[in-house]
Amino acid sequence: MNYQDRRRIRREVERQVKRAGLRQQQKQYDMAEYQSVVTRFEAAKDRMSQAHLAMLQEDDPDKKLAFAQLTEQYADEAEAIWQAWEAKKVKESRTTVSIWLFAATVGLSLMFPFLAPGFILAFLIYLGLAYGRKRKVD
Repeated sequence: MNYQDRRRIRREVERQVKRAGLRQQQKQYDMAEYQSVVTRFEAAKDRMSQAHLAMLQEDDPDKKLAFAQLTEQYADEAEAIWQAWEAKKVKESRTTVSIWLFAATVGLSLMFPFLAPGFILAFLIYLGLAYGRKRKVD
């Protein structure tokens, strides 16, 4: 093994270590983001629960109505927090799947470089899978 081989191996190892570090950082970021969403969701649920308990303990009908509206508002807030998180995750996964489907389409078209039907077939498969994925999510 000469100097150039060792240098090439060292560069490759450094690239792999850097990629692993970036993946770890992304996982930590995703986990922190998820934790913040869960914390906000739990806080909204706690506020809703407290308003509901106050409503049950209240005797005045006007105050009961106010607490009921507050409870409904907090419930809507909690649901909106969770739905926003799920929508973001669905959008990210849909983008990833779309990239992979496009790569598969290009790969299939390269397998049949001189056949126009091969490219058309690959494109139809891509559209069918992308449309099916979109319909399943909606």
